[in-house]
Amino acid sequence: MTPVITMTESNETYEKEKEVLINVSGIKPNTVTGFTYEIKKNGTSLSKESVLGLTKTITLNETGMYEVVVTVTDNHGHTNTMSKTYKIDHTKPSITVPENTVIKITEVTGYDLMTGVVVSDNVDQNPTIETIGSLSAILGEQTITYTVRDQAGNETTVNRKFTVVEAEGPILNFSNAGSSVWTKAQTITVTATDNSNL
Repeated sequence: MTPVITMTESNETYEKEKEVLINVSGIKPNTVTGFTYEIKKNGTSLSKESVLGLTKTITLNETGMYEVVVTVTDNHGHTNTMSKTYKIDHTKPSITVPENTVIKITEVTGYDLMTGVVVSDNVDQNPTIETIGSLSAILGEQTITYTVRDQAGNETTVNRKFTVVEAEGPILNFSNAGSSVWTKAQTITVTATDNSNL
């Protein structure tokens, strides 16, 4: 009877890191004392190793499609081979934001924080985006923090600066101005109003 091999199951979705546990054993009265394994990445052989013992843990933590092939032979020449595939994504997603976004104070309410934001990932077509902070109707600089995360758990964080400015300059109102009658002197009252009420 052929010796037994057990391995960590293949992953259907990409993971940031994968520990692959290999165990081998013989079927009595046959025995095994070791095994060999080969690691292939994207179809190319990376390494081959002989193990003296019945167990081995391999850590995969670089981006790529891996295949681990295990071969074991018992003391009577019975051989068994098993292979499993693993998807690893250790690459952080990319996010770009404008260097400084200037918005009018009247535009703060309802402003879409995703305006001007570009996100991409080597594997995940729809990485999640989280924001920390919110815009306030206060003149000056404000900061919003963006974190983009892919399905494997890789993430990138950036800060975006906003500058909130007045919507318009103050409005001047003139009383008693524009008379068509010539006068020696006339008093004109000037008042100013501002749309931001500041």
